[in-house]
Amino acid sequence: MCMAGRLDHQRATRLAQQLHAHSVQYAHKLATTRRAIEHNNTSHSQSTETAIITFNRLSALQRLVKSLMQANYLGDSVSLTINIEAGSPKEVVDYVQTLKWPFGSLRRRHRASPSGLVPAVVESWFPSSCQEYGLLLEDDIEVSPFFYVWLKQAIVELRASDKFNRTFGISLYTPRVTETTNPYQRFYPDIQLRTRSNAYFYQVPCSWGALQFPKHWVSFTEYMRHRLSYNSSFMNVPMSRTNGWTNSWKKFYIEFAWSHGLFMLYPNFPNQTSFSTNHLEQGVHISDKGLKHLPSDYTVPLHMKVVSVLSSTWLPSLQGELENFQL
Repeated sequence: MCMAGRLDHQRATRLAQQLHAHSVQYAHKLATTRRAIEHNNTSHSQSTETAIITFNRLSALQRLVKSLMQANYLGDSVSLTINIEAGSPKEVVDYVQTLKWPFGSLRRRHRASPSGLVPAVVESWFPSSCQEYGLLLEDDIEVSPFFYVWLKQAIVELRASDKFNRTFGISLYTPRVTETTNPYQRFYPDIQLRTRSNAYFYQVPCSWGALQFPKHWVSFTEYMRHRLSYNSSFMNVPMSRTNGWTNSWKKFYIEFAWSHGLFMLYPNFPNQTSFSTNHLEQGVHISDKGLKHLPSDYTVPLHMKVVSVLSSTWLPSLQGELENFQL
């Protein structure tokens, strides 16, 4: 079982200085974080592994890598793993082979035989320790220069709250449609949710840029192996169209999150301005035939300047989310 490592006051102070050294408001939040550490006698030494999943979309992959290169990592070391699907064209393989990553270690993985999207995503990352978090990115994603700042701030806030153990990840993206309803429904959380918070909790995992927490990812993969090996139909989420999905890893995580009472934290800013966006490149779930997926429903604006979530109301009540938002 993953247990939290030790975070002393010196490390907490250094983290605060990296994020917002000039902010008096952050100093108050740092004190809250310190008290939470002292009270719970728990702490955290975090590392991040970024895992890219790619196949045959070279221009999309180059766009994603360019956005990652332009991000602010606050001086942290961030490892990168690029997972190349079997059968990828030579131009994709050559690009990955010659890529340089200046922010940490770089690993390249090339599948020997085709696996399909579900295992390609689920097997793209597995925590090497209880302190390693995984950022999963398919190659049609683009990230904000400040996505890492958002993640670091959100983790600090979550750990200073009573919501950390029920949070399985942090999304970079704010959706404009609900995938779990039939048919899809447009969703504008900054308007529809009864909250002034800059974030909200949702039991649906995000596949368009999200940080996965190690403890819950390990449990989820164990659950998924059981589902695929022994019983493929024993779990149904009430009134969710995901019960009929056949080619999505999210179907299994929705079951896991719903049955365990877990949530992902999503950003909630005006006009769904996010820390990642999806460009609807043609692939497994996006066809060039018809207009089932409209860019206006999926491609959202990116934060292009520093956004501080550090306020007394930024993190919503988990009970309120249970009351106001369901699958």
